Amino acid sequence: MRPTLLRRLPAVVAALFFALMSASKEASAAYCPSYSPANSSCGLDPIGGINPSISSWNTLFADVARGPGAWGAGPTVGTIRQGCTAPVQVAPVVPCVLLKAKVLQESSWYHFCKPTIPSSAVGAASRTLVTRDCGYGASQVTSGMRKGESPSFSRTRVAAEPRYNLQVGLAILGDKWDLVNCVADRQPAVAEHWYSALWAYNGLSYINNPNNPNKRAGRGVYNPAVNSGSQSRWTYTERVFGIAEHPPDARYWPALALAYPNRGGVGTGSSPRAIPVPNCSSPTSCASTRPVHSGSCTIAAPSPDAGAADAGAAGDASDEVEEPLIPPEEGADADDPPWDDDASSLTPTDAKASTLPGNAATGNDGSTGSSCLCHAGHKPQQKAWLASLIALCMLARRRSTPATSRAA
Repeated sequence: MRPTLLRRLPAVVAALFFALMSASKEASAAYCPSYSPANSSCGLDPIGGINPSISSWNTLFADVARGPGAWGAGPTVGTIRQGCTAPVQVAPVVPCVLLKAKVLQESSWYHFCKPTIPSSAVGAASRTLVTRDCGYGASQVTSGMRKGESPSFSRTRVAAEPRYNLQVGLAILGDKWDLVNCVADRQPAVAEHWYSALWAYNGLSYINNPNNPNKRAGRGVYNPAVNSGSQSRWTYTERVFGIAEHPPDARYWPALALAYPNRGGVGTGSSPRAIPVPNCSSPTSCASTRPVHSGSCTIAAPSPDAGAADAGAAGDASDEVEEPLIPPEEGADADDPPWDDDASSLTPTDAKASTLPGNAATGNDGSTGSSCLCHAGHKPQQKAWLASLIALCMLARRRSTPATSRAA
């Protein structure tokens, strides 16, 4: 090899490396299933649209979390019980940060995205995120969304409108609130009192019991930036609570350190018992305590030119939802729905209390409520980066080493 080319080889290697990085970043964009009636049991085709910006999402959450009294228009939503000993009926109002964290866990704030699976959808324009088990949009609404089902709400609007999708998700969560036993004195304004309702939203299954031995022993607060590769070792509610404490950044919401119940009082079944006031600082330890939290939504400061919070509007690049926010678990297959646990990892007790993988556990009302995407990105290209870089470095070293040295 000529000396001039030898001197340039490191620069060539670096340029190729950064080109591979850039191409891989584009290739590993958000994991986006978008199934249709043609290749699934889902009852409605995905609908085209552009995902809202972060500032637009924040405004939508602040609006929806206040409940149907503030919506003006939306799906029909029933009342929920407030109080335990002498409950009264009130409109469903959910602490805004809790709603934000739940939807981040469900879909990473994606309602629309460019499909990556199934293969027949790849290349299509941005459209509704639809999982293989028919979880639609940001809230991953499954109830009423399969072939032959006729829900009371508009299926088309669930697929087409992020705001309406959040409203239906809140309505389902409210149904689960009434389905489960009380947490403390059951006050909807208290975030921690939604612990059992979140459990039911994902499925009344032993998978979501904090005493499940398949969960990580001695686990602390879930942090998606650290633990997302092993997220199934935390229960669904623990993940939502952990996300509330560890938002992606300050644009989403101020970090909120929620309190956990003493798991000794939760029971060992697929549905939680009545739970005393949560005051533990971690899912598995009450050595230190925390207060409970209530309050309305704090809207993060929008980008300078983000504009009005239109449901389908995207802001500038700094205001776009990042990808991925919640990476896939190690070993996850690109075409598999990312459920909490694989049946092969369950004990006989777990398997009996849970449903088959790929099916949301049903509540006592027979509705599945929500699926859980729980993933926003795939990283199958990382090994390709590494292999290409190693090969280039080996080539560079070989070309720069005299033949006599190589022979020795």
